[in-house]
Amino acid sequence: MPTGINILVNLGLFPAVNTFLPFLSKGNSYLLVSYVLLGLILSVNRYKDILSEKVCRKVRPAVK
Repeated sequence: MPTGINILVNLGLFPAVNTFLPFLSKGNSYLLVSYVLLGLILSVNRYKDILSEKVCRKVRPAVK
């Protein structure tokens, strides 16, 4: 139901009401928060598999 209302509001076929759907709503602070949170999630996902230098040295000692 909120999806339909939001689409109708964005098309101008329904009076403006305070609904929010991420990435489909008109520009509000909600939209900015959605993009910031998405950026944080993508950043964490990008760097989750990178090992620290200390862990790498424990697994494979430095060659002398």
